[in-house]
Amino acid sequence: MLSERVAKKIFVWAIGLFILVSLLLSYLAGDLQIISNQAYWNIMLVLMGGLTISGIPWLLVMEGKQRRVALIGLGLSSAFYLIKIWFDF
Repeated sequence: MLSERVAKKIFVWAIGLFILVSLLLSYLAGDLQIISNQAYWNIMLVLMGGLTISGIPWLLVMEGKQRRVALIGLGLSSAFYLIKIWFDF
């Protein structure tokens, strides 16, 4: 069974990589205009999915109270991106 410490490290590394890649993408899409706005949001959507999947092991080993807070946050962020996708198309 996966310990909470290892699961948390996986998620923290995923957050760090997400931040670095999203900063790079923002620079490529905004300042350099190498990629389009639509391509930027498509890549960010894939990255958000990866970030969500990397948090699943930590979610499984959390205690109940923390799990509830994490699921509420996950639901709110998912709702934000669904609304964004809905109004983009």
